[in-house]
This record gives sequence, structure tokens and C-alpha cells, in this order.
Amino acid sequence: MSSYLGKYFSRRRKDAKFKKEEFLERNMDLEILGKEIVDSAYKVHTELGPGLLESVYEVSLAYELAKRGRKVQRQVPMKIKYEDIYFDEGFSTTLGRLESYCSDSNAA
Repeated sequence: MSSYLGKYFSRRRKDAKFKKEEFLERNMDLEILGKEIVDSAYKVHTELGPGLLESVYEVSLAYELAKRGRKVQRQVPMKIKYEDIYFDEGFSTTLGRLESYCSDSNAA
């Protein structure tokens, strides 16, 4: 019985270690993405200054992120769910999805 428990807990420790490594890797990816977004937004703001239309900042930020290797979708429609009904007349997110050109599914 004790050898079974030893194998069980050993397997659980390995699973926990794998999950921790996976979590840290994903967290690092989010940190890198967040830093790229903030750095890009800062550059756009310092280049353009305040007082312009939102669309100017949006297209500039999308361009800046694309220069850094990110694929950006602009004005992505979002559906609204009210009770059990979905409506297409939702809203559009400014920058809907960011992906890395290097990996196949690195979404923000």
C-alpha cells in the first residue's frame, strides 16, 4: 500500500511541477506581450502627443505592434449575451486580438 501511495504522490509532484512550469511560461509570455503593448503605446503618445482622434492612436498603435512582430486585428465585433440570446449589435473592440508571427496561437 505504501509503495502505491509513494508512486501516486510522486506522480502528483511531477504533474504539479509541469503545471507550475507551464504557468510560469504563459505568465512570461503575457509579461512580454504587456511590455510590448505599453512600450508601443508610450512611443505612439510621445510621437503624436495628446488631442488627436482615437482612430489616429488606434492605427498608429496597430502599426507599432505590427513592427514588433504582432498580428493585430482592429475593430473586432463582439457579440452581446442577454439572458440566453446573443446579439450581433454589440460593440467593437479597438484592438481585438494580438498574435505573434512566430507562434501559431499566442493570443491577447
